[in-house]
Amino acid sequence: MDGDLSSLTALFSSAAATNDGRDVGVPNAGPKTSAAARRPAGSVAASTTAARRGGGGKNPAYDYSIKSIWDENELVNAAAADGYDPRPEPEYSIQYAQTVRTEDMYLGLAGRANSDQHTDTMTVKIELPLVSDAKALDLTVRKDKIELRCPQYRLNLPLPNEVHEDRGRANWDPKSRVLKVELKLVKLFDD
Repeated sequence: MDGDLSSLTALFSSAAATNDGRDVGVPNAGPKTSAAARRPAGSVAASTTAARRGGGGKNPAYDYSIKSIWDENELVNAAAADGYDPRPEPEYSIQYAQTVRTEDMYLGLAGRANSDQHTDTMTVKIELPLVSDAKALDLTVRKDKIELRCPQYRLNLPLPNEVHEDRGRANWDPKSRVLKVELKLVKLFDD
């Protein structure tokens, strides 16, 4: 067995030593050429070499005037990525509501069910016991989150459903110190 292995090793080493510049196993390969010359014309290495030299190599399908790497929706929000913020997050709750009409109740023509997929609005109740005046509140509503800032609290709440940014309303109840944010949900066939 040891003789077979040593003879096999000798066979491979002698084949490498007798190779006179031709590729083994390729008939009529001729003398060795550079690696770049053996590549097809549109290969990656050829285009990167041309790009390093400063000529050609531009992809006509790519818009080079756009300087950003990611789309805006792929970026993490800067407010969510903020470092330590000593302000506490207030207590909140999310409730869903449906618009139910008479024909929905008695005839069942709308095909609605008791699930959040058939709801029309989302209400976020935010309890702010340390806030005395609504003028101190800074509320920003985006399609996928709510940001609330005031000297006492800070809330960055990702929403479970997409909402219309401009079709909501907020009500401040000074007695209970609760901010109620009512948001219209985005539906598949909305106008």
